[in-house]
Amino acid sequence: MTGIGSRPNLSWLKESGIDVDNGILCDVDGRASVPDVSAVGDVSAWSDGNGHRRVEHWSNVGDQVKRLIPALLGHELAPATASVQYFWSDQYDVKLQALGRTSAQSDVHTVAGNGRAFVSHYSRNGTVEGVVGANSPRQVMTMRRTISAGVPVSDLLD
Repeated sequence: MTGIGSRPNLSWLKESGIDVDNGILCDVDGRASVPDVSAVGDVSAWSDGNGHRRVEHWSNVGDQVKRLIPALLGHELAPATASVQYFWSDQYDVKLQALGRTSAQSDVHTVAGNGRAFVSHYSRNGTVEGVVGANSPRQVMTMRRTISAGVPVSDLLD
């Protein structure tokens, strides 16, 4: 099994005036570059303060509409917080999970492991940016708030 992601077909928007780049570019509330157009889901690339990102996971749509609908209704919104990307895959008897963003430049700290289960924290510039685990669902999911809060990795290793 290989996960390779996808590229949205946006050719039909070519003459629309909507800004696209690997997704419909949206602000932090899901609004596109033209009036009265919003986008959610795999085709949307929402601003996260560090650029635009498309998140290809079903739970992302739920997070997006919680922000988009109040914005469309004209409600006052609290400042946007970065959403924490998430995915999981069950591979036979192994549950793989990941939260946040990881990269080859991340520092990796394996904080728990016994061969069939592990949890590793990923950090950059001293801040936790992601976690990956196998067969450790509780330990992985409790890290969601830690990642969104930008907790220093040193706070977790003490």
